Amino acid sequence: VRRWWRTRVEANIGTENLSVIINAFCASVVENVQLNVWGYDIGRKRCGLVAAYLRNDLNSKELDAKTAAVVTQAMVSTARVRHLDLTVRNDGVLLSLMKALDAAANQEMELVVNGKTLRRADATMVQKMLRHACADASLTDEDMSRISRLLHMLATHINGFRHLDLTGNSHVTAEGFIKVLNAMLAKKIQGFSVHLFGFPIRGNSAKVMRYFLQNRMSKVPLSPEIMSVLEQAVAGCTLDLVVELNPEILGVPVITSILGALERAESSSFGVSMWGVTMKRDNARIYRSLVEGSALASDASVTPGGISTDRHWEHLMSNLTEAVLRCPLALRVDLTQIPVGRDDVLKVMDSMMRNTSCEAIVLNFVGPILRHELPLAQTALKHADPGRPMSRATSHRLAMTLGPRPMTGGGQFFGA
Repeated sequence: VRRWWRTRVEANIGTENLSVIINAFCASVVENVQLNVWGYDIGRKRCGLVAAYLRNDLNSKELDAKTAAVVTQAMVSTARVRHLDLTVRNDGVLLSLMKALDAAANQEMELVVNGKTLRRADATMVQKMLRHACADASLTDEDMSRISRLLHMLATHINGFRHLDLTGNSHVTAEGFIKVLNAMLAKKIQGFSVHLFGFPIRGNSAKVMRYFLQNRMSKVPLSPEIMSVLEQAVAGCTLDLVVELNPEILGVPVITSILGALERAESSSFGVSMWGVTMKRDNARIYRSLVEGSALASDASVTPGGISTDRHWEHLMSNLTEAVLRCPLALRVDLTQIPVGRDDVLKVMDSMMRNTSCEAIVLNFVGPILRHELPLAQTALKHADPGRPMSRATSHRLAMTLGPRPMTGGGQFFGA
């Protein structure tokens, strides 16, 4: 044939006959000839690629976008090949291969890409990873195991794959996330980041996060870099997890920063343990106020007459009395910004007297009251009406009992 021509090979032709036709086509002396195989037009060069595919002779061939189109069509159209070894650098090419593997005619097909064996079960996960569709995807610990197995191959060989977002997968446990971090640390993947709780983790941060999830932070010396990771982890962690920290190596500024991060925590079930006390989002503000010596505040919508029946208020006062009793770094219990009644103050005083670790603790509401003055203050408070804010007369009696001292702003709540 000495003219341009085009022929179609029907899809139901046997692979042996197809090989014969393709081999003859490759040996043809005619130029500008195209052969249509599996609905795809191929010229002589690509026809040779199909022939190599059918002979299973593509091992270690690096694919570009054009040759990948032929290979993926062949994977879907014929079950003749079960094992294929390829080198891929482009994320788009790998994505098309994974789609083809997911729909391959040979369900037992194995695709070795950059030395990593991939099967149909891996295809969906690789597609999610390349499309950055792993966040809020209801993944499980089993998925984390598959991701950790695939991570090094994708991060080191595929251009354009530089981060992985796993945020929002509530079914994954700490052990599942640790598997991903182990994969990062084992291969020392450079220039790659993973998001577990909404912030990037890369390099040495992966080791810090592994300590965090393993609850091994109590012996880790905190540098500014590690402190930054810790604060973000405390604020962002969504796991039902309690991380133990050693307050003796932290210092007050670091402790207050951590408690501030805990106040912003995404999960109410996550906690930080110090002094044998587990602190969570609902009581972190109280402990921070005690350590800082700042005024306590309540976001409860309460009125003086409704204090004793408000559930939120009862919960706050229960947390406060426990915190005053158990926090060894408490400087001041400042009640000037909340409308406390007599019984509330007496409970706080009782906790202060039982806390033997804080000799210098100060109670501040109608004025500063030192720890050794608490018995006198308790006697004066017995004249107050229980369950209601203190009257001006009771405040005056308490002030006269304790002697002259500067006022601190409590009068706006305790006035009659």
